[in-house]
Amino acid sequence: MLRTGFQGRKLAEACEVFGEMIKVSNLTIIMGLSGSLSVAVQVLNEHMKSNLTKWQARFRRWYLNELDKDDNKGKSPQELQKLFPEYDDLIIEIQKVNSILSTGMK
Repeated sequence: MLRTGFQGRKLAEACEVFGEMIKVSNLTIIMGLSGSLSVAVQVLNEHMKSNLTKWQARFRRWYLNELDKDDNKGKSPQELQKLFPEYDDLIIEIQKVNSILSTGMK
């Protein structure tokens, strides 16, 4: 997802950072808010991990294949991603997660 036009690019970057942080032993993290990291990891695990697992490889494989097609030359990443055959289902799931997250943060 990091190299695609998928709108979860920043989320993928955050997951990558969290994943690297988890691998490091004796890591000290200084946060401005107590417990920020544990809350962020909990949110990722409970609400986002399943969606990333379900969609990332499927979308990336399709997207990288589509980039090579002549019909798609010159299209923006956003235009191209809308051609993903399961785009509507993906958007529905993203909206569900966004709703859960925004409700939990109020």
